[in-house]
Amino acid sequence: MNQSGQISIEFLLLLCALIVFFSVFISAIPGLKDYSFFAIDVKNAVSFSSELSNESEFLLLVGEGSESEIKVNILTNWIFEKNSSGNFLKVKMGEKEKSISLPDLEIKLKNNFYSGKNIFVLTRTSKGLVLANRNF
Repeated sequence: MNQSGQISIEFLLLLCALIVFFSVFISAIPGLKDYSFFAIDVKNAVSFSSELSNESEFLLLVGEGSESEIKVNILTNWIFEKNSSGNFLKVKMGEKEKSISLPDLEIKLKNNFYSGKNIFVLTRTSKGLVLANRNF
C-alpha cells in the first residue's frame, strides 16, 4: 500500500511540473507571434524592394507613360522615407524597426505610412520613375 501512495505523489509532482512548463511556454507565445509577423514583413519589404528594382529596370526600357503595379499585404507598418542617402522603407512594429533601401526614384505617395493591403504603382514619366499608391 505504501508503494501506490509513492506513485501517486510522483504523478502529482510530474503533473505540476508539466503545468508549470506549459504556463511558461504559453506566456511566451504572444511575443513569438509578434516577432514572426515582424520577420515575415521584413522579408515582404525586401521582396518589395527587389520587385521595385526589377520593375524600374523594365520601365526604363519601355516607353514613357508605362506603368507597373505591385500588390503588397503589409502585416506591420511601413514608412517611406527619403534623405540624403537615398530612399528607404522602414518596417516598424512597436520598438522593432528595420530599414531597407529602395531604388532611386521619385516617391509621390499620399502619405508615407502604410499598413494592410496596398497597391503601389510605378510609372515612367519624362522626368524618370514615380512611385505612387492606389487605394485597394
